[in-house]
Amino acid sequence: MASKVTLLSLCMLLIIAWTQARGNLNMGSPLGAHLIHYESHEKNALPLIKREEEVVVSGVGNEIVRAVIVQDLKGDGESYVKRGGVGRNNVTIKLKGPRGGGYKFLVQVYAA
Repeated sequence: MASKVTLLSLCMLLIIAWTQARGNLNMGSPLGAHLIHYESHEKNALPLIKREEEVVVSGVGNEIVRAVIVQDLKGDGESYVKRGGVGRNNVTIKLKGPRGGGYKFLVQVYAA
């Protein structure tokens, strides 16, 4: 019985952690790289409409993306890499808000 309660508690904690960090994205490591993109992306809520945006960041010359960090500042959005990414010379990040709600993300991209 105790093992069932422990397993149930662990599952609940994982679900809570997953939903709280849904819009955050951390890929790669910024160590030894410099910041090439630092911008806050925000859209206001519109009734019954799902707000979304694609952010395209390219390295200058032969620079390679080393890290992509996206922070969901409102906590109810979704972000993911659509194209490119770590190890490539560009990255396309998709930002989405909930239906009927807006979003606010802080996007950082590092390259070397």
